[in-house]
Amino acid sequence: MALTKARYSMIQGAPANILDWIPSNLHAGIAGLTSTTDVHQYIQQAMDSGAGSIYFPMGKYVILAPIYFTAQVAGSNQAINLTLIGENRTSTYLWVDGAFTPSPLIDPLTGSGIISMFINQSNNGKLSFRNLRWQGNIPGGHGIYAYENGAISQASFSGDISDCWISLSSPNAGFFVGAMSNYVVQNCTFESTKSCFILVGAGIGDIEFVNNAVFIAFDSFIDASRDTQYKNFVTVDTLNVYTHYRGPLIKGVNCHNFALSNINFQGDSDNTYSSTDIGLIDFQDSDNINLNNFNCSGTLHDVIRFNGAKIRISNGAVDSCTSVFKPYGSYTSTDLFVQNVSNVGATIASFWDQDSSQGGNVQLDNCTFTNSAGHFWSTQGTPSYNININNSRFINAGYPNTDAGTRNLQFNTSGNVIVQNSEIGRSTTDAIANYYLLQDGSGKCDLVNVRLTDLAAPGSPEIATSSTPIKIVGNLINRYSTYLGNAAPITGTWNLGDYVKNVIPVVGNPKGWYCTVAGTPGTWVSEGNL
Repeated sequence: MALTKARYSMIQGAPANILDWIPSNLHAGIAGLTSTTDVHQYIQQAMDSGAGSIYFPMGKYVILAPIYFTAQVAGSNQAINLTLIGENRTSTYLWVDGAFTPSPLIDPLTGSGIISMFINQSNNGKLSFRNLRWQGNIPGGHGIYAYENGAISQASFSGDISDCWISLSSPNAGFFVGAMSNYVVQNCTFESTKSCFILVGAGIGDIEFVNNAVFIAFDSFIDASRDTQYKNFVTVDTLNVYTHYRGPLIKGVNCHNFALSNINFQGDSDNTYSSTDIGLIDFQDSDNINLNNFNCSGTLHDVIRFNGAKIRISNGAVDSCTSVFKPYGSYTSTDLFVQNVSNVGATIASFWDQDSSQGGNVQLDNCTFTNSAGHFWSTQGTPSYNININNSRFINAGYPNTDAGTRNLQFNTSGNVIVQNSEIGRSTTDAIANYYLLQDGSGKCDLVNVRLTDLAAPGSPEIATSSTPIKIVGNLINRYSTYLGNAAPITGTWNLGDYVKNVIPVVGNPKGWYCTVAGTPGTWVSEGNL
């Protein structure tokens, strides 16, 4: 008796099989990865059939015109919750490589017909993609378009993109463009893709990006800066980025409650594109941004940029870069809290305020900055933020042997500065920062139990101010220390500015003695008699 093989869709409970809609004469080319025939119309028919899940066996499915998700649109037979499932993300291809036909729908972002493999027109429809490989070349186009503007399309809602591989080449204009809500992107790899997720339009919130990788890609993984629409509750957990080209990895405007954690980020280490803006994050007019557990290496520029953003940053390491922290613009609502972050080898400054006039608060706790070719903190702008630095180290500015005009810390703010329980200085003569600290702003500057390294700065004075005097609370350990004694020292090694207070005060005897020339025992001059 002859046996008839059941179609996949005939198996009870199984998804519908896309091959049931594609003519049989095309099956061999699809399975052999040699097909060049556009099958978008057959995928559209399968979606319009009402099937809740559609299975794509291993093969090459060429798509050269948009496919529409229309659940809840008048006259649509599509399932409200629709999932496209591939057999394997390395061998089930949604392939675009040829003359793509734009949609007759006009993209308000470009003024032209929408160029996208899938266009979501459903209001709160649930569209998911799993185990698929998006491959090919779609210049100026997208994998998924879901721009929420009330007419053309809607936000993707309550779905997921899982276990997919996306490689649409650098001429694309973003794999996903539009809005997501209650959505998950997980276990995906993005290769040679530009602006993986452009979050634009209304309805952006409650999105989770979990365990994804980005390889030789261009521009931001998440770009939420294209408009000022409200974006809320976005989570990025475990993101590995290899050889990133151009721009900040994650950026946004009017973003709220973004939790970014466990990011390994490698910039363009071979300077292939000679970009000057490779960084980790850039947020403007945003609040409750949390960045935790990150590691940055390769060629980096301004790693963390902010303009009027409330950001908490913790547990990170940054290798060579232009700057780690780069304020810009004039928002006065800055609130930057940094804890347990290290940087080695900044070329200009670990904290570089070039031209901002921001206000607010900046706090550093338990941070370590070493071997900067320039400063560790440099302010040429006119900010008004308050600065509080605790339990941190700033060692070797102007390293190795660069401009003697560098300083370890150069503040220029009309806000108040407190540096406490921290160490400033150098461990090698190759670090030639002239001043260890310069306050040339109008705000108060207090040093609380600050330790200067045994190796003094090459310039003098080591602690300087151009306007308001610096207040010393406790000691400047190793520098300008106050001692108790009954006579000027005649033994030991002393620093310029050390002071010995007379503990046996008698009328007519000195109040104390100042060291005016460092040495052993140095030159001491009486403060004057009682």
